Amino acid sequence: MRLPAILLSACLLTPILAQPLPPKTAPALELADPVSAAAAMVDDRAEPYFTLLQPAEIAAKCGVKTEGVSLEALRQEARKAYQAKVLTFSPEEREALTWLITQVQPPLVRDYPLLGRLPWRFLKVSRDLEGGLPHTRGGYIVLSPLVLEDLVTLYKTGQKDMLRYYFGQICVHEQLHVLQRAHPELFAGFIRDILGFQRAPKLTGHPWLEARSLVNPDATDTGWIYPLGEGVSRVYLWPLVILAGDQRSQQMPQDFRLVGVYMESGASGFKPQLDEKGLPKLENLAQIPAYTKRFPNTSESYHPYEIIADLLSTIFTQDCLSSPAIHEPQPPFPSWASAKVWMKSHLQ
Repeated sequence: MRLPAILLSACLLTPILAQPLPPKTAPALELADPVSAAAAMVDDRAEPYFTLLQPAEIAAKCGVKTEGVSLEALRQEARKAYQAKVLTFSPEEREALTWLITQVQPPLVRDYPLLGRLPWRFLKVSRDLEGGLPHTRGGYIVLSPLVLEDLVTLYKTGQKDMLRYYFGQICVHEQLHVLQRAHPELFAGFIRDILGFQRAPKLTGHPWLEARSLVNPDATDTGWIYPLGEGVSRVYLWPLVILAGDQRSQQMPQDFRLVGVYMESGASGFKPQLDEKGLPKLENLAQIPAYTKRFPNTSESYHPYEIIADLLSTIFTQDCLSSPAIHEPQPPFPSWASAKVWMKSHLQ
């Protein structure tokens, strides 16, 4: 379901007119050169990434051939491939991206200064890395031509409202991941108290899942489970992204599969329930009604960090970056009001 468009259009501009914007000053903005970008792509100091990758996802994410190579050697080759795929921002991309951040920054500083004080740091990679999808590495937002070409087109054709709205949301979503990485403790309460997830300190996976695993560069910690049902009927869902299809020819993002693995609790912690074939019992997240009612944007429901980034960036975009010409209501989110209160108290 979606919010009624007439209701949304009546209130879109209220928050942005409620109080003046701060004086316009140039935001801290870095568009990394290839040398800086290559170093940032393999910098795992903030959290591990390459040491978590498995052969199938290495092939899917960066095209490294995996036959007859040890896992450690594959991870080293992946690092080299990631560095080799950094690119230089074109003058048109620099101009459009700089304009966008000057639009996003003033209301972000005004309403959510903790997030607004973060520097904007971008690097560019080829579209055949990580499926060309926006993501983050350390303090950098990673963009590919898959995103930048549309951004430049909207800028050059004067479609500034659409550019500010749609790509502003992408940038704020990714900047929230940068903040999550820097301050995980800040978001732990949101995950538990507002979203309803539980931390699983002892969680056992399964070889079948490990072989198909996909590490999200924005959320490498998957130690969160979601309870479904009450009492003796309660089960626990472990949301994951795995690669489906032929293990030898998987591609991103075509072979993404967002699943919920059914977990059981025991003395040694949580472990997957198994089906009659001895494989983990799972379903597509979009086909689990109790979950989709709670997190209706199924494309972002595979990790609490993604749910938060989607929710908070949508709230900010609708409140601060919309215009009468843009009406893009989102599905009603059960925690919308609680999230707005949390943002006002925790992102100051």
